[in-house]
Amino acid sequence: MSFLRTALVSAGLLLLGGCSSFVTGMGESANAALEEALQVGVDGFESADVPAPPSRICGSSSDRGPEVDATLRQPASAGYTDGDAELHVWAWRSDSAQEVVDRAVDGSDACEQEIYADYDTDGDGQLDAGSHTVTTAGRYDRNGWTGVAVGTEEDGDPTVVTRYVRMGDVVVLVTLTGGGDDANATVDDYLEAVGAAL
Repeated sequence: MSFLRTALVSAGLLLLGGCSSFVTGMGESANAALEEALQVGVDGFESADVPAPPSRICGSSSDRGPEVDATLRQPASAGYTDGDAELHVWAWRSDSAQEVVDRAVDGSDACEQEIYADYDTDGDGQLDAGSHTVTTAGRYDRNGWTGVAVGTEEDGDPTVVTRYVRMGDVVVLVTLTGGGDDANATVDDYLEAVGAAL
């Protein structure tokens, strides 16, 4: 009887260990699949290091813009550069992807701002140059992705393009710094390719 009890306990522990390993493996596979989808590449860009994700979707705003949801942890990520422009992307799977992104959409007005600046470029005490920086935000719905688009332009030239979007249970934050007149198209094409790879 004692031998039977020991055998049953051992079998139970083996089964529990097997289940735990299986769940961990699923998590790793899901993250690996996201990582692979982010590696679709960007025309004219090479792979590059990617920093930790920002805490907000519009860090340049003087107001407190929407945060990257604190429940999103350990993202898959990728980085690309063409030597001047840099594209960084982070992705998570979340059971509450819709709520997470909808909160950012609702608060995206806080990202909008307009800044005028004047400069004394030659040090003669006279203002002889200036700049006009505008950040706009709006709802994004394209190629199966839904969320918020934020864009900053200086004197009419795009300087930062951001998308905080979802597709199914996947949440993606992508930023492109630089990129010139094609910045929005570059980000949109990249998201389309990622969506097709998921």
